[in-house]
Amino acid sequence: MATHRRHRKWLWTAGILLVLLVSAYLAVDRIVGTALHEVAGQVKGYRIDFGSVDVAPLRRILRIHDLEVHADSSLQDSLNADHFDFEADLVRLDDVDLWALISDGVLHVRRLQVDGPVMKHFFRSLKRSDADRDTTDVEAPAGMGLLRLDTLLIRNATLQTRQDSGGTRARVEDMDLFMGGLTVHVDEELALGIRSTRLHLAGIEAELEPFYTLTIDSLRMERPALRTLVQGLHLTPQVGPNDYGQHVDRQIERYQVDIDSLQLDGFGLVRYVRDGVLRADSVRMAGLVASIHRDKTIPLGDQPRKPLPSEALLALEKHLHIGLLRIDRGELHYHEKPPKGGSYGEVAFTDIAATATGIGNVPRDSLPDLVLTGDCRINGQGRAHLDLRLPMGPAQSPLVSEITLYELPATALNHLTNELVHIDAVEGTIHGVAMQLSGDDHAASGVVDIHYEDLKVALSHEVKHAGLLSAAANLVVRAHNMPDRPGYRNGPFRVVRDQHKSVFNYLWIGLRQGLLEVILPELAQKELKKKQEHRKRHHKQ
Repeated sequence: MATHRRHRKWLWTAGILLVLLVSAYLAVDRIVGTALHEVAGQVKGYRIDFGSVDVAPLRRILRIHDLEVHADSSLQDSLNADHFDFEADLVRLDDVDLWALISDGVLHVRRLQVDGPVMKHFFRSLKRSDADRDTTDVEAPAGMGLLRLDTLLIRNATLQTRQDSGGTRARVEDMDLFMGGLTVHVDEELALGIRSTRLHLAGIEAELEPFYTLTIDSLRMERPALRTLVQGLHLTPQVGPNDYGQHVDRQIERYQVDIDSLQLDGFGLVRYVRDGVLRADSVRMAGLVASIHRDKTIPLGDQPRKPLPSEALLALEKHLHIGLLRIDRGELHYHEKPPKGGSYGEVAFTDIAATATGIGNVPRDSLPDLVLTGDCRINGQGRAHLDLRLPMGPAQSPLVSEITLYELPATALNHLTNELVHIDAVEGTIHGVAMQLSGDDHAASGVVDIHYEDLKVALSHEVKHAGLLSAAANLVVRAHNMPDRPGYRNGPFRVVRDQHKSVFNYLWIGLRQGLLEVILPELAQKELKKKQEHRKRHHKQ
């Protein structure tokens, strides 16, 4: 009997202990959930909500269901540029220090994993003063000090980003992110350390004004290798070259760009956060194909001033430094429709191999010159070499350029001259053209040397009595210009830069003026200059 009572007593004791253990085990979910809510409430600027919390205390695992992170009204209405929204059905936290969470309100996690979240990023485009641009300190979001995390894993995420004004929208169909060795120190500033990073984005699409879509097949970024590889980048206009004038209020170019691959070495997000500089040791672009259309039947309208590339770099809102930019296997096709209508004409630059150095605007005592060198084929026949040097200074800073053309048929001159004189070269051999130009943002001077033989021309069919006048034209056009023959001359020129056109147009008109100085007699040049002045006055009216 006594033995039976002792057994019953032990059963009651074991039952009570079991009930207590089960109650404590079940209460852990509620206690941890309460602690998480307290931690979430201390993150200023964001409202963090979630559903149930599952806790495996022995395995130190938390599962948070239906997590939602939204910027509150104070952050949305502030002048800060960026804020985020985040939604996830399930978030898993491994190796959680439950005691630190419950007693100190600090979340120590070894590994945080999120599958299939929906992330939204909102930004504003703000004009900033030079003083603002020089500041590289990054402020820590309030509440960041409550988190200690070693490894972050996000898989199969979708990401949307858009400007608050609605001007720019972008979407990423699939994003995988791994960040290991995370260290976060918060004092007056945020110090972020990451041992390794792997980021993969696929199916990137962005809508750009006025009628473009930017797509990227894939983007991969790695750290510590600091290498980013972009594959399949496409800038595609949604309207055709004959219809885009219905979508713009003035005469501008229509672009289409396709790039096979773009590799950035030395670029890292952590470096950008730490230094505030978009920095890359080298950028290599392969398989660039760009097509530009300009329809001159579109009204000219108000044309904004186009600064020289060096001036444009200095005016960028963000700090930028690229050690070397290289383009391999490039193509540029320029199409232009004449003012009176008709079909587009084309000039094709293929087999482009170019490099640029000095691309940067990081404040320092002096900036290196922006230097561009390149080689290409022109219309599949002639070849060209360009050297362009632009000091990183004010508009009055000198620019220097050399252009060399060779293996050219005489018909290559038509793209330079026919708009002005309506004369086409039909026969002849051009042995070489060399131009040297120096100037600044306002005007430039230089000289063109051209060696050619047996040049014959014909007037364009739009000119009345073209056949008869072509014979007369060949009597006045210089048929030869060789250094070993009498009458050899070069073509000095002085041109004024059109502030509404690019630096390449600047080089183009200098080359054209120098060529005409050689090919045409003085009387014809005087008549041509009168015609140009008349055009300018008519344009101003």
